[in-house]
Amino acid sequence: GAYLIGRFENMDTLIGMYQDPNDATDVAIGLMKIIDTEASISWGQEIYKDANGSATITVIDPDENLNCNEVEYVPVFIIVNPGSWNPVDGSGNDGGRSPTNFCMLLRTGGVSGALPGDAANGAPINDAPIRWYNIYNADANAADPIHHATADGLYYIEYPVVGEDNVTFFDTVQSGGITRVLFYAQETGVSTGVFQLNLNSILTDLTFNSLNVRDVLVAYYLDPNDSDDFKLATAYIEEKQHSITSFTDESRAGKDLFWLGRDPVYVQVIDANANVDPCCPEQVVVHVCDPHGEDDAEWLILDETSSNSPVFFTFAGTQLWPVWDALGVGLANAVGGFQLQADNWKLEAFNEDDVYVRYNDVYYQQPNLATGAANNDIRLGLGGLGDSNIHTSFPPLITRGSYNSFFGLAPTALYAGVRVANDVSFDIMSIADTQVYDGSSVNMFFLDRQGNRVSGYMNSDCVFIEVVDPDQDEDQHRRERIDAYWDGLQNVPFGPAANRDFGCVLGERIEHSVNALLGDTNIFNDAPNGAPNQVFHYQPKLYVLNPRSGFWAAVDLLETGPATGDFVSVICIDLTNVYECVPQLGVVPGDTIVAFYQDPSNHSDSAMISIKVGIGGGGTPPSHQSTTMFVDANGGEVSAYTDAEMVYVKVIDPSHAGGEILAGALRVEGQAFDLMAVDGAAATFITAGLDLGLTAGQVVTATYSDPTDLTDLSSDTITVIASILAIDSFYAGPNPFETEVTFGFNGTGVATTMSVTIYDLAGGIVWETTQTDVSEITWDGHAGGGTPLANGCYIYAITATDGTNTFDGNGKVFVNR
Repeated sequence: GAYLIGRFENMDTLIGMYQDPNDATDVAIGLMKIIDTEASISWGQEIYKDANGSATITVIDPDENLNCNEVEYVPVFIIVNPGSWNPVDGSGNDGGRSPTNFCMLLRTGGVSGALPGDAANGAPINDAPIRWYNIYNADANAADPIHHATADGLYYIEYPVVGEDNVTFFDTVQSGGITRVLFYAQETGVSTGVFQLNLNSILTDLTFNSLNVRDVLVAYYLDPNDSDDFKLATAYIEEKQHSITSFTDESRAGKDLFWLGRDPVYVQVIDANANVDPCCPEQVVVHVCDPHGEDDAEWLILDETSSNSPVFFTFAGTQLWPVWDALGVGLANAVGGFQLQADNWKLEAFNEDDVYVRYNDVYYQQPNLATGAANNDIRLGLGGLGDSNIHTSFPPLITRGSYNSFFGLAPTALYAGVRVANDVSFDIMSIADTQVYDGSSVNMFFLDRQGNRVSGYMNSDCVFIEVVDPDQDEDQHRRERIDAYWDGLQNVPFGPAANRDFGCVLGERIEHSVNALLGDTNIFNDAPNGAPNQVFHYQPKLYVLNPRSGFWAAVDLLETGPATGDFVSVICIDLTNVYECVPQLGVVPGDTIVAFYQDPSNHSDSAMISIKVGIGGGGTPPSHQSTTMFVDANGGEVSAYTDAEMVYVKVIDPSHAGGEILAGALRVEGQAFDLMAVDGAAATFITAGLDLGLTAGQVVTATYSDPTDLTDLSSDTITVIASILAIDSFYAGPNPFETEVTFGFNGTGVATTMSVTIYDLAGGIVWETTQTDVSEITWDGHAGGGTPLANGCYIYAITATDGTNTFDGNGKVFVNR
């Protein structure tokens, strides 16, 4: 009965579910986490003397060591001066689709590879996004990771060359500028997780005839099995004199970790070249890209911080949103909570993602409303940014200055739109993440009607769900909600399906299309309806399920308070009911129920928990039976109280491990009291001090009843003694004694301090002690140093006090061994 679905990525949660073929109530689950490591990529050196030299790119990514018995390969992309030219096919109204940067390459798949001698201009666009399933593509490339001639499994971009209508040009081996950008780094050993790409000659292996001083070589690594693990590294030809680009907070302090919904994203660029007019504030443009699958890309405008300043900054900040809206509301005319839009001046991402920003030292075309607005084409320049239309200004057009064939003007300044064509600078930041299941523990709990966490065993009441997921606290000023149907069927790897509606009379169970253990009947009939003729409703991502009966209920979660990250379901899911034909999970004694959660902002963060249900005589398993005892204020067990003391009762109940309060679960002398969890002591609860007006001689009984299993009862009794000391006489017995003797008194009360001193017949002290809160003291007949005393007569003296009343006594005691 165990099942696995789909392709696995690092940090994914795998859930196994088993059902005993001879006992449908016996269901068990197991969780496993796919190991994840963050990769790194680096060039052998930052600055190369010239482009004829050799270079090494090293990728360290232990989780890509997929086979410990083989040398493996990982893909590395290399682009020269990305973003410094306009798309070669930029004459259409789609803004140009031949890639000029890594983000565009991922989106379009680049251009078709052309063999030497083929026409270059207008090379067809692949129009197949680069994803995990095609990033390797052809195994043949691994055998010759640098020079293999076939186009399969490789990716190409089209650089502009001399004579083309563009703002800069490259000297590529192919006259048309079509150049390979995907290479394979080879593992350094069979189980190292370290991969190297060796370029014997930078020019030859990158297929360039020449490169310029200060050209930027950018190496990108995107983990094929973990698309939120992205890294880049830069190297330079001969020297590095470039701008500085960085992610910051609102105070312009560097920042590399951002929380979805909480942190606006700010970008800063330092570039003296961009300060062209010392009198007036100016602007520059940066490109922000999240390379994770379908994630976001934005072009942002930065303002000069002051006149004649080299510093440019996004003063307003950019909103950082999750790709999936946890409320399940989403955009207008959209189904579910998917809300990603490229080119909307908002950045949407997943938890764990790596996001980069790139700056090019160029001018971009200002909007020309007279000629561009009506046609909705690339002549809009910057005017097309932020309009949620990637066919306008995506990327924005780098201006040609006075030369622009679009407007039919004569060429007077061919490269006026580029300040420094090879000034490219980057920064990279990460999206914060927490895991409900981290591979060792699950921060997800069943709750009873009183809000107490319950584990192991539950009675036939009803159940709530609690999930602790701090990265879902995406607004620290309000309580938030996670909708059970946050994705509207757009992301359906898992979950029960409402193949039939709940009714008083149900026919034979309809099995789930993926696995029979997943449910078929939504007991609340509240799932959004599917498309016409669709046999099932939308599948939930948060639900409680009885695998035996097939009944399930979706649950919405509400945050318990602002900035808590603690979410609790808002309705009570009935397990069974005394009434007929009411929505409930239809449990029978011994059933196992499960609850599932998937983080809308990180689909790898999934968790499932289970619990056994006992009904009527089912009872609590012996290992979860409670224990009740009278204790002092520190939790230490006591054998008696005085009539002046406060009463404390401690209960240990493993079935409530993790709970915080057991409301009214204890009765002492006919009164109900709450039990509070003891910090650092699992499944242990204690009362506050109870003033019961005790009297000497009274016998007190405390009885605990498990709120989730009334058959689990435990109790303790204790006797009350007088607190005022009243002594009639002292005694020592047995006397004579062989092994030990007990000194005590006849009377009432307990001595707060009691002392016994033993003398020999010459008056020397042979042993003495002082003890507190006692009524008896025992001596074993040894001297203070532990030496056994000889047989004979010894004198004892006793003093007892309660702090107000003091009593003294003495006598003889005989040792007889």
